[in-house]
Amino acid sequence: MASIFVKPVFHVARRFLRTEDGVYVYDDGKTEKFAPMDIDFVNYGDMVKLLEEIGYNKFKKMQWYDFAEDDLEARLHKLEGDSDINAMCKHLMRNFGLTHEFHIYVEHEVDVPVPTSDEGEPNVKLVLVLASS
Repeated sequence: MASIFVKPVFHVARRFLRTEDGVYVYDDGKTEKFAPMDIDFVNYGDMVKLLEEIGYNKFKKMQWYDFAEDDLEARLHKLEGDSDINAMCKHLMRNFGLTHEFHIYVEHEVDVPVPTSDEGEPNVKLVLVLASS
């Protein structure tokens, strides 16, 4: 059997949110495409490594995107390990004519830099406020 290659596409944003009219949307995302990979060798560890390559060492959640569903919320499926990767790949194989890509939506943690002094030392002040009753 010939190898089937699929292209990973990552959508990386801070979060999902609901608009005032109740629509589920992806906030402030960017898209990164990678070289195609053999679908038989796609695994969770490699997905984490691809995220690290684009500068995301920490993330809150990964979800794979199902083109066959009607709305964004229904299209997203958890991606927490190899069993979820296998479910995604089976879905891709069933719908291979529709796309040769798999899309992963990522909510990442925001790294807040610690302010430093001119000498490079942490410049953090602890302020204690006491309230009297």
